[in-house]
Amino acid sequence: MGREDKIKNRVGICEMKGVFLLQIHQMRKLLTLLLTVIVLSSQAQKTSDAQLKARLQEYLELTRQLEFDKLMDYIHPRLFAIVPRETMTQVMKQTFESKEMTFSFDTMSVVSIGPVFSFSNAAYRKVTYYLAMRVTAGDSTDLSDTEITDVMLSSFKTAFPHKDISIDVPNNAVKVVSTEVMFAIKDKEATNWKFLSFDKSDTELNRKLYPKQVRNHFKLW
Repeated sequence: MGREDKIKNRVGICEMKGVFLLQIHQMRKLLTLLLTVIVLSSQAQKTSDAQLKARLQEYLELTRQLEFDKLMDYIHPRLFAIVPRETMTQVMKQTFESKEMTFSFDTMSVVSIGPVFSFSNAAYRKVTYYLAMRVTAGDSTDLSDTEITDVMLSSFKTAFPHKDISIDVPNNAVKVVSTEVMFAIKDKEATNWKFLSFDKSDTELNRKLYPKQVRNHFKLW
């Protein structure tokens, strides 16, 4: 490969990194919202709350079918005061229906479901869960190429801080392993259980979604 070709190759890799960062950043913000009920569904029979069990099963089926419009009915309205429902739906479709990346879930299991904490006429249940996700790259991305692999690792580690990121070369995929937290909430805005994610790296969003007393109780910092 000549000098000019090498320069073009490096420019192409830099541009690729920018695209990956944008896509992965969007994916990170949305993933927990989509996974909320998938990871909880295995525990549905272990909770005494029949209403919550039913909500989880309904959301699971909608998630499997990628029914993004209907999924919004299971997300707590607080989020839509920050990101409009229509915008959230559009971004989900663009992110999770991408031809450049496909998503699959190797392992999803609940670590714990906490007791109800009540504050200001609202009920909160903290859920901790383990997730192992695989993001398979499209045919145009060859993860056996070390330069591309470095770009992917860097992009994913930037977008998913504090998570275990590795490359699965035989399957041309990136694996993301982590332990996450989300909340089931019932209040005057949601007479049925609805769900919100918790991203410890986004303190500004957490302040908007969770009252100070709730953050202090669950040590959300």
